[in-house]
Order: sequence, then C-alpha cells, then structure tokens
Amino acid sequence: MVPGHPLTAGVLADTAHYFRLPLDRNELFAGLVVIGFANGILTRVVNEVRARELADVLMNTFQISAIVWVALLVGVSFLLRRPKAPLRHVDKAVAAGAAVAFLAPVAPLSWIALSALAVYILWTSPAGSFPERGAGYCSP
Repeated sequence: MVPGHPLTAGVLADTAHYFRLPLDRNELFAGLVVIGFANGILTRVVNEVRARELADVLMNTFQISAIVWVALLVGVSFLLRRPKAPLRHVDKAVAAGAAVAFLAPVAPLSWIALSALAVYILWTSPAGSFPERGAGYCSP
C-alpha cells in the first residue's frame, strides 16, 4: 500500500467501513469461543511443536482429539447460523469478563471462562436454536 495512491485510499475506506458495522451477538460470541479455545490449547501446541517435528505434530493434531476440533467447528458454525441479534448490555459485560479471562496466560482459566460463556449462551438463547446447540458443542 502506497500512501496517497487512490487504491490505498479505497482499501482504507473499505476497511474503515467494515469496522463501523455493528457487531452482532452471535459473531461476538463465536469470536470469543475461538479466542478462548486458542488460548486454552496454546501451551499444549507450543510444547508439542518444541518437542517434535512440525509435520508429526500436525498429523497428530497437536495431541488434541479430532473430536474436539470437529466440536469447535460445529459449535462456531451453529453460533453463526442464527439471524443477526443485537447486543444487549449484559452480553457486553459477559463478553468483557470472558475476554479478560482469555487474556490471562493460564489455560485452565480459559477453559473455565469458555465453559461459563457456553452456559450463558445456553441460558440466553431460545430453546432449540442454533446458538443454543452451538454452545453445547463449544463447552469443554
């Protein structure tokens, strides 16, 4: 990107427009689930990469069951399937609490926060909805 170039200005304008779009409840919680999961497995991934060849680590899915990876993918996809829902103030407070827990470099704290987030999503989503089912998949 070259400063002053018309293409650069267009890319920056498009990016700024994207970040002004309101974030909906399902997108926020799906992003938090991914961040919490990533923080929870980070120590294991780093230790596996240090101890073995990268190809071996990838083939063994970082010593994390394929069932766990599939559950993450299914859970996040279910969270994103529901039509957009506006954020409520309590959603923002729960998201902030989860984000603070995910910032701590302590894997067990991430799993606890992820479980609490899943319980909150289950509690506040309509019965039988995709977010409710997705939260069930996302809890560790």
